[in-house]
Amino acid sequence: MTRQTSFIYALISCLLIISISCKKTNETYPEVKILSPAEGTTYSFGDTIFVTVEIKESDATPIVSILDGSVNTGLPFDQLEVKGYEHNFQFYFNKQELSSGSYTIRATASNGSNNRSDFLEVHLEQEPLEYLGFVSIAASSLIKVDNQGGIEEKYLNGDYNLLAFNERQGIAVTATESNGDLRGYSYSPLQQEYNIVSTTGVKKYNALVNDKQRVYSLAANGEIKAYSRDGSIERSFLTRSDLEPISGCAGNDGLLICVKERGKENYALHLLNATNGAELKTKSLQGPVVGIVNPSNGVYIIAVKRTRETMVYSYEPSANTLTKLFSLQGEPTCLFTDYNGVVMVSTTNAIFAFQLTNVTQPYQVYNFSANDIAYDKVGDQILIASGNQIYRGDVNGGSATVYHQEIKDILQVEAVHNR
Repeated sequence: MTRQTSFIYALISCLLIISISCKKTNETYPEVKILSPAEGTTYSFGDTIFVTVEIKESDATPIVSILDGSVNTGLPFDQLEVKGYEHNFQFYFNKQELSSGSYTIRATASNGSNNRSDFLEVHLEQEPLEYLGFVSIAASSLIKVDNQGGIEEKYLNGDYNLLAFNERQGIAVTATESNGDLRGYSYSPLQQEYNIVSTTGVKKYNALVNDKQRVYSLAANGEIKAYSRDGSIERSFLTRSDLEPISGCAGNDGLLICVKERGKENYALHLLNATNGAELKTKSLQGPVVGIVNPSNGVYIIAVKRTRETMVYSYEPSANTLTKLFSLQGEPTCLFTDYNGVVMVSTTNAIFAFQLTNVTQPYQVYNFSANDIAYDKVGDQILIASGNQIYRGDVNGGSATVYHQEIKDILQVEAVHNR
């Protein structure tokens, strides 16, 4: 009797344990939380929308979409990477038919048949976007060309060296070759709006960096300044006195610049706080960086110059890791990315392209070199400054001349849209 009772109790206990275990498995719901962007962030047509989602207790790939009410907008996206519990995505705001208004980012995770979602509201601004043409610089001229390829206006004998066009400001910023001045030009009409004469010993600017809101100048004396639409200085700070900034790129992580140690051939990446210039992270390099682009959230691509060779790396600030992707024959001349995440590398031999999802297989797109590459978001085409000509093509090849200059090389080109 006692043995039978003990057996019955043991059997009941086992059944209870099995029942509770099954119940826990069946009732385990995933945890999902959208970490970024911030609630209410506004995006304009052509922007890339980076989304980070924290997911726990999930046994399947999360589903992320941008909704208009309850309807999926169908904006294309890529899943970039997974780091621990964090899943990173990027959406491309490239659908012309969407209207301005509030939209919802929805992230859904699942565990078996159990689903859970998190929601976040963003605002999309869909202004009618028009390609107006481009501005370009040669060694002694600033040129404006309309969307039909006709030359509208030209400034001659200007000693131009660098160019950046900020669409939200509607201003083309140029740096001079020798006297340390910066100039701002409106596009329509092409006329000078301001001139900034340095009072801090700037003899040369090495790069202009556009973060969509403002333009930063990187001066050879280590001075970094950010300018507003009217040319006033919004921010100003100095790098370490022993360092000269060479090139840079603005991203969500801050201002990523390549610096050279004065008097030596030592180079490094420095990630700076874009507001106050505080040094956040550093990474040594094997040569000078000719170009830096930010094709996806938290990942930068850099082209490093070596003798007769271009070394292409990815840099991730979160882990402060520099990873060699591949090398190309010929030294680098420029680097470019479009908002679909394609990266183009121009060497002195040819122009190559690759995507982050297939970085080991760059493919040759053009058999000539580029001094600079710009992007027309409306036509989904690129403008290539090469020699004394500007070509129109795309990331898969094909080109036609849209501008020809008789004498000097064209140094830089910037596509212009109506905002």
